[in-house]
Amino acid sequence: MTSRLLINFLLGLVLIFPGTAVFGMKDTSMYLFRDLSFSSGENNQHFQDSILKTDNQDFAGANTHSDMLVTNVAADKRIDTLTFARVLANASIIKTRLNQLPAALDLLNRSIVLVNAESAFHNDIYPLMMIKAQILIEQGELVKATDLLRRAQHITHRHDGVYSERQIDVVDLIADISMARRDFLEADRQQLFNLKIGEHVLGADSIALVPRLEKVGEHFRERGVRMPFIYSPAVSEAPILKRKDRSDIFSESLLHYNRALKILEDNYGPNDLRLVNTLRSIARTRLEQISGRRYAEDILARVVRIIASNPVDDIPEHAAALIQLGDTYTINGNNKAAQTYLEAWNLLAQSPELEGLQEEIFNAATRIFPSSGLYSQLSRRPLKTQPGEEVYINATYTVREDGRASEVDIIDGNAPVEQKKHLRLWLKESRFRPRIEEGQLVRTEDIPIRQTFRIFGETVVQDTAEQ
Repeated sequence: MTSRLLINFLLGLVLIFPGTAVFGMKDTSMYLFRDLSFSSGENNQHFQDSILKTDNQDFAGANTHSDMLVTNVAADKRIDTLTFARVLANASIIKTRLNQLPAALDLLNRSIVLVNAESAFHNDIYPLMMIKAQILIEQGELVKATDLLRRAQHITHRHDGVYSERQIDVVDLIADISMARRDFLEADRQQLFNLKIGEHVLGADSIALVPRLEKVGEHFRERGVRMPFIYSPAVSEAPILKRKDRSDIFSESLLHYNRALKILEDNYGPNDLRLVNTLRSIARTRLEQISGRRYAEDILARVVRIIASNPVDDIPEHAAALIQLGDTYTINGNNKAAQTYLEAWNLLAQSPELEGLQEEIFNAATRIFPSSGLYSQLSRRPLKTQPGEEVYINATYTVREDGRASEVDIIDGNAPVEQKKHLRLWLKESRFRPRIEEGQLVRTEDIPIRQTFRIFGETVVQDTAEQ
């Protein structure tokens, strides 16, 4: 692991909370019809050039050849209906890559009409529905996109059976749409069905099933993070799924991660480096579960042992594992944190080229929990402030050697007193990776923080800035 990768890795070691799913146009090029031939040498050349330029990411060049091919084929009465439909579909795909979505949709609809005239259950319906669904997702029409995806799924069932591997992309997209629409139970069903497909096609104990188990584990972990820590009937779910509260959701996540871990252990043994990422995922799930944080310590200690026992001595990777373990100890209030951080510091000191990295990681106190900042929106503007005036608090605090904040001092600010109390509490509940100086953990005093607040209905101003 290079030094820059290590830094990026450390940024994501602890609690990262998911946001609302964001869709982007996926690569529709996978649905290109590549086995077309024409009696005209000119048309064959346009077709081949459009495919080649698409593969080379020259979408403008591909579009030129594709448009010429559409024009030529439309005028050639000898071309059969399906060939014309596939030419139109290819032209649509290329235009999606150029983000010319209205033109792409027009071409695609013409293609769908032609294929439907042949058969409403033709195999070509699948890629056409997949392309159109992604265009509609890009345009925010999620309900219509879901209907198209279900039709695509029906085509795979009709031609390949209920557990067709071809429907994996369909199921993934329906799950993503369901999450975006906050239909969490439907997203759960799709994720579990995706896993069932994998079990049927690959085998329940196949090593190839591990990525799917981890994906389902990640889904339920993120579902758990979204739920309140304390059970409330208001957020309970359908009892038929027997996952009514936060604890049950995290248990579902751990079930799949642990199953993936067992498959890896059975295939590679208990000390193989290929176990590390799965173990880290389990540890992260335990951290985000909150009630399972102590378990994360043992899991990450195992990661350290596996990396340390590996014949290839990878200092950055070993140091990253120690720092992750130290961060977990700090969050849990375990006094082993100091020893673990110093071990990482000393390890990095063994390599002259990593000395800069050593300083970069430990030259300042770094907040590691919580990952989110203080809630900074006020329902109304404080009476003593003018419209457009920034609402803020300036404060300083100290981070002790154990990673806890103390000596919070409010310097000034025009925010309400209640917000000043919240800032104090948030800092005291936060945990920090402490600074190391000359091989010793040291206090970091007078750290400035400027907390700004958004006023509901007003223009957003800059959020918390820590220096």
